[in-house]
Amino acid sequence: MDTRTGARLQMLAAAALFSTGGMAIKACHMTGWQVACFRSGLGALTLLVLIPGARRGWSRRTVLVGLA
Repeated sequence: MDTRTGARLQMLAAAALFSTGGMAIKACHMTGWQVACFRSGLGALTLLVLIPGARRGWSRRTVLVGLA
């Protein structure tokens, strides 16, 4: 597959997920805090999986900033 075609398919998938995400959140019976925590946790896991540099070099200072 051509890189341009792959990039276009990825953009189409991102747009579809972005569009259906709001509908899925409104359909669930969670509070705003629960939705925010779930989305933040999912985002953190995604960054840990997709960005190898995020897994290296954790220090006490990094953990404190992350908790803040």
